[in-house]
Amino acid sequence: MSDLFVSPVENFRVGSSVIVDLDIRPRSISGVLLSVHHGRDYMVLQMVNGSIKFTVDNGKGPITIEYKPPTQYSVCDGEWHHIRGNCASL
Repeated sequence: MSDLFVSPVENFRVGSSVIVDLDIRPRSISGVLLSVHHGRDYMVLQMVNGSIKFTVDNGKGPITIEYKPPTQYSVCDGEWHHIRGNCASL
């Protein structure tokens, strides 16, 4: 399996709203699903011990949203799962 790197425009900045929409089928309960960085701005979508964490910082400090499933392995069960995150007015 190879890594995939995608580069947005050079002057990327996390704005006042961010929408993340993707399907995942994880094989591990911890790992980075999506990460975008430029200077001090960043957004990271990750699994941490089975929970889904979405962190965004547009220069005003990090904001984190976390989804804790019923069990640590609920999302890491061999099935596809849809994730949609919508952060407005950051």
